[in-house]
Amino acid sequence: SRGLGDVYKRQGAQTVMGPVMVIEYETAREESYWSKTEEKFLTRTKYSDQTDILPMGQLRIDARIDTQKRYRGIHEVQVYTSAVTLNGEYQPDELQRVLERQDFHQTRQIYLWINVSDQRGFVDIPALTWGTSRFQFSPGGHTLLQERGLKVVLQTKDVLEPILFKSQFSLKGTHLLNVVPTGRTTELNLTSAWPHPKFVGQYLPTTRTLDNGFSARWQITELATNIGRDLSNCAAGKCDAVLGNHFGVELILSLIHI
Repeated sequence: SRGLGDVYKRQGAQTVMGPVMVIEYETAREESYWSKTEEKFLTRTKYSDQTDILPMGQLRIDARIDTQKRYRGIHEVQVYTSAVTLNGEYQPDELQRVLERQDFHQTRQIYLWINVSDQRGFVDIPALTWGTSRFQFSPGGHTLLQERGLKVVLQTKDVLEPILFKSQFSLKGTHLLNVVPTGRTTELNLTSAWPHPKFVGQYLPTTRTLDNGFSARWQITELATNIGRDLSNCAAGKCDAVLGNHFGVELILSLIHI
């Protein structure tokens, strides 16, 4: 598939998806059935497990990429450490609609999730500032993506009001750093002293400068990304579209490739 292939075929290349809000819950529906023993229609309750993956309202990602040269045999490899800051605003509207479903029965788990394509790149386990509260991430995530990444389990009371959030972490990788825009509006700012960037993916930078390194800025809205639809499809088991909707920078060795 295009999405999975692009993201995961290169070992060490990193694609960051998140944060997103995940709610796992149970629905209950009454259904009628014919009872042969009683010779009449009876009613029973059918319970079903459901998952919704919801975008953030606003998301800003700032990343500083520091590079080092390594070698695999005779081949030079660009290894980097990126200092990533995520901040933005969570809006409860969509989760509130889930909780108000007529067939909603009970919540199983609600968590904020950051997914990465190569989890070995995490330098440390970061913290999450959620309004005035502070949480520690733990390993894990959605089963559809092999539970890769980090999550913070939240209580229903934590997600019923608009709230500002922030998290910082360091991520190691090689060649490539991509981002999936998981906000209704998403801003990405990348900076590095690396002289030869190749901007890749579904969206070009809004602004960029190349002077003793590079800096680039993207501003993207849900009108371009269809992020709500893609996350909904991912929760239903079809994640290729959301994983393929990435953009970022490739660290190359020559300006010939730009």
